[in-house]
Amino acid sequence: MPATAASRRSKTATLAGHYIVCGLGQLGLRVAEVLCELGESVTVLAPAAHRDFAARVRAAGARVVDGSSEVEDDLVAAGVREARCLVLTEDADLGNLRAALEAKERNSDIRVVLRMFNIELAHRASALLSNTEVMSLAGVAAPFLVTEALGESTETLTVWDRRLMLREAPSEEASVLARLAGDLVLQDGGAAARAARRSRARTLEQAVRILWDRRLATVLAAVGVVITISSVAFWYLAGFSPIDAAYFTVTTMTTVGYGDLNLLTQPWEIKVMGMVLMFLGATSLAAFYALVTDAVVGARIQAALGVPDGTNRGHFVVCGVGNIGFRVIEHLLSQGHEVTACDIPDDRGYVEPTRRLGVPLLAGDALVADNLRLLGVERARAVIATTENDVTNLEIALASRELNPEARLVARIFDTELAARAELQFGIHACRSVSSIAAPYFAAAALGSDVKTMIRHHEDLWLLAEARVEAGSEAAGKTHAWLEEQEIKLMAVRNSDAESWHPDSNHVLNVDEELLVALRRGRLETFRRVTPGNGAAAGAGASAMEEG
Repeated sequence: MPATAASRRSKTATLAGHYIVCGLGQLGLRVAEVLCELGESVTVLAPAAHRDFAARVRAAGARVVDGSSEVEDDLVAAGVREARCLVLTEDADLGNLRAALEAKERNSDIRVVLRMFNIELAHRASALLSNTEVMSLAGVAAPFLVTEALGESTETLTVWDRRLMLREAPSEEASVLARLAGDLVLQDGGAAARAARRSRARTLEQAVRILWDRRLATVLAAVGVVITISSVAFWYLAGFSPIDAAYFTVTTMTTVGYGDLNLLTQPWEIKVMGMVLMFLGATSLAAFYALVTDAVVGARIQAALGVPDGTNRGHFVVCGVGNIGFRVIEHLLSQGHEVTACDIPDDRGYVEPTRRLGVPLLAGDALVADNLRLLGVERARAVIATTENDVTNLEIALASRELNPEARLVARIFDTELAARAELQFGIHACRSVSSIAAPYFAAAALGSDVKTMIRHHEDLWLLAEARVEAGSEAAGKTHAWLEEQEIKLMAVRNSDAESWHPDSNHVLNVDEELLVALRRGRLETFRRVTPGNGAAAGAGASAMEEG
């Protein structure tokens, strides 16, 4: 039986303040549900016209207030003066920024989690507003879509510049960083070295592909036949040794003719054969150079135009290069994968930035079968549909499956119920709602600047948090094992000199060391108590995550 709203709130009765979630769209709904699941007291502020999910958040335990985050009186009615955190989820940069400023005027200590799209505005806002975190759907969701495209059945996240993977694994596995529950572990994804190897292999493959051409293969085959026949003829008819016959044939075809071997004393038939060989050699050599030049120049022109050539293999195809698609491409490239893309140019400005990354981008409709073939879907490892239309994404996925039944198919779907049914009935590998992916991260940011991310495994929620060991704190001088006794799992420690992942159980927590831990929500206050002064609750530093 799920816990009631009252029982959830009782778990954190000592927590000062409540959480206000502004907006009740897909993202606002899910952020409110996650916070309620964590046992927080939540108020949702949304206009009546937009409260399609009001019944769901009430059932989760949240209080719903009619109003808008852009109206100061409505913020006051929602309890902004007493609130611990304000989460602004509306897709309106200026409106969210205005609400953040008004909230700060009413409650200078309030933490603000602010969704923004404009990159420059986001950076400036995060630098000027204390205890504020600016986040985006694209920055959070893209790594998850990439994980699905790679076929990794685990959640992948990046913390302290280390790629971590959540999966079930035996305790003796060396790469395990922290055991969370049962066989659920966090382990090092080890992506950096593999990405470097893939990048080098991709560069070599591209160089070979540029030079290789079917016409070139035909010319080389014909040259090989001529060399073989001529060498045998000169061996038998002209009396040359096998190696001399081959040597003479090559020097004649390449028009070098050192003069050390010649046909001056040979019968007229041999001389005629030599003249024919000279003609064939000059012709084939000219054709060879022409084809090589055509391949190189053509490849350079295609690269300049950013057009796919349809010859890619084992690559990833991204259809829809908006803020989500562009982020997906960046993540794939950072891991050393080859990418082709397709989009209809508009005023969003992602076409040229994508081409500047070296990604062949076809300006056209991904629903056209010929365009999918130009993108190399028939030989692709995965197809990721990230347009802003559910139906279009489903059509792209199904059309891609007809061309390549072996490719992994990932579709961005706004409607979570449709996503679940599409996966089950259409056989698409992953249909994901960006809002569902991003909600735990927004909720984690609301808990404090020390909470880096949140992990869901079935019905369990785990937090990854960090803190610095201060002089005089309870944790200073204690061991890793002592921290484990507090049900706090130490994953890594670092100082100004070094960084250690999965430290030994006897490791002593020294002053000024930074700790990265995994813990349940109920142990977060304990962690903050034994490592005070880390600024977790106040979140004095502001940070920003770009929207796209």
